Formats: sequence, structure tokens, C-alpha cells
Amino acid sequence: MTTVNDRLAVFTTGSCNRMGMARALMATVQHWYPEADTFICVGDDAEGLLAPGSQVVAGDAIGVPDWRRVSFAYDAMALNCLLKPFMFLHLAETLGYGRVMHFDTDMALYDRLHGADAALDAGAALVLTPHLLAPPAAGDVPGPRGILMAGTYNTGFVAAGATPDGLAALRWWAERLHEDAGIAPERGQVWDQRCMDLVPGLFPAVAILRDPAVNVAYWNLPQRTLGRDAQGWTVDGQRLGLFHFSGFNPADPTRLTRHASSLPHPPPEPLSALLADYAARVAGREEDGDLRPYAYGRFASGTPIPAAARNLFQERHRDWPGDPFATFETYLNATAPNTAVHASGLRAHPERS
Repeated sequence: MTTVNDRLAVFTTGSCNRMGMARALMATVQHWYPEADTFICVGDDAEGLLAPGSQVVAGDAIGVPDWRRVSFAYDAMALNCLLKPFMFLHLAETLGYGRVMHFDTDMALYDRLHGADAALDAGAALVLTPHLLAPPAAGDVPGPRGILMAGTYNTGFVAAGATPDGLAALRWWAERLHEDAGIAPERGQVWDQRCMDLVPGLFPAVAILRDPAVNVAYWNLPQRTLGRDAQGWTVDGQRLGLFHFSGFNPADPTRLTRHASSLPHPPPEPLSALLADYAARVAGREEDGDLRPYAYGRFASGTPIPAAARNLFQERHRDWPGDPFATFETYLNATAPNTAVHASGLRAHPERS
């Protein structure tokens, strides 16, 4: 059984400030998947952004409904998570690719993902990777509770076949994120991940890739042995496929991640060498356009949009009429009804007057 066709698209999503990492990622994708068409979907002002060999696509050009509403409701992280399923659907349904892979910008490929290729060849709807492949030991970071909060599967890497089941799963994912793409662990909401826990039970032909060399990251490194030989990097004695540099700052290659301060600093070899190698891959790939202000970070007046305003809008004003960038600031600054006005012009809070 195969997908509709073998045309492969690979994409990532990110804002302008992630373009250097996105370019570094795509250089590794183009090396290991030369047959793929590569795309960078930008939840930001994409005008003038370039990436060698890749097409840069603006997030507002891929069919996300109510774009002005969602780009106001969500911060940059949530918005770029929201773009994932919509970009999958754009590539599969609009552009006709039979198989699509997504990688987070903070990843690098070190080999083809042979297990993912085989799953798509066999007709998989989606290919997912679990955060963990074995029970964590006492003291491991983030530990079982942290993984339960984040979700069973890490959606930094997802592959999809343009099968009926694959498209149905992607549409369901897109619908969930269109309503809730932020982070609220107490409500079972962590970016684009927690709802993915339900997908293997809801849709047939979802493949779980249990490969220790894929999606290697700080949360599973205690369970896996990173090595290096004359041919390159290894994990548990096999070729490293995909490393996820989640929380890594290329400007400080001595620290694996900002998400777990208890990890050794600097990390031991050969991890230190891998981090230095990745930092060198990213270095020099930034351009002036990558430093432009975030396109959806301010009201039309130029005032920065505080997180509290986005949260209030998302929780209570999803049916807001018109463009919130132009009108929601006026609402926030309006005098509350029944506010007493002193002769001096000072206004008293209605509950205190």
C-alpha cells in the first residue's frame, strides 16, 4: 500500500528570529532528502526572506481561517505551532504532495529517517515519535510528570501521507489548534502536542516510530548513549538520525537546554562536540531581515500587545467584530461603565466610588 504519490515536501514553521536555525535545518534536509521540495512557513512578515533551495511561505497565505483573529490571540510560539497542520494540508491538498514531513526549526538531520520512510511506504496516515521509549529513572529530567504534561508524542517531527486517514487526522489537528494552540497544562493544553495523544486511537494507520536515533533530545538522552565514530554520530551504536536541540542557544553552546537547569553544565563529551558542531552550522545563517520586529507583536497604534490582552481576547472575545489589532486597544483603555467622574476629571473605579 502506498500514498497517493511519492512527491515529498519537507517544511518547518517559525518567526523571523528563527530563520537562521531554519536555514541550517533545511541544509541538512536537502543533504539527506535531495528529492524533497523544502519550505519554510513564516508566522511573521515573510517579505524579502530567503533560504537557499527552499521556498519561504507566509503563514497568512496557507488558508488559516480568521487569520487576523488567531494572529492576535496567539503569541509567536503558539501561532507557529498552529501553522503546522495547516501547512501540512496546504502542501498535501493544495500543492498535491503525497507525503509531507515537518521538522521544528531547532532540529538537524544526520541521516535519512529510514523508519519513517518505510512507514510512509506502507501507507501510514501519520508517523509520530514518543518522547520516551523506556520508563525514566529516578532523577531524570523532565521525568514522568513532565512528560505527561507535555504529551506522549513530540510533534517537533511529524510525517504524514496524503491518504484519507492522514488528511482526516490533519484536519482534526488543525481544528483543535485553531481554537486552542497556546499553553495551559492545567487544561490539558501544551502548544500543538497534547491533542496528538488522542490521534492513534481516533485514526487508523498511525505509525509510532520507536527508533532511539530519531528525535533525540534532552528529555530522552539519559536513556540513550550518544557516541561518535569515523562515520559520524551514533545513538546506541546506530547512526544518529535526528537531533532535537530544544531550548538550545547557539550563542552559548556549553549549555544543552534552557528547559532543564539541573543538567550538567557544560555537558560531557561527545555531547559537547555535537552542540559545538550544531552552533557552527547555525552561525552565519542569520540575515538583517531576521532581526525585524515581530509582525504581530503590536497594536495598530504601535503599542506592544501584552500577554494579558491576548489571553483576555482568546478567553472572552473570540467573536470580536473587525480587526482586533486596530480596535481591541480602544476597548482595553475604555472607561468602565458607571464610573464616577470627579469635577477635576479624575475617574473613580465604580466599585470604590
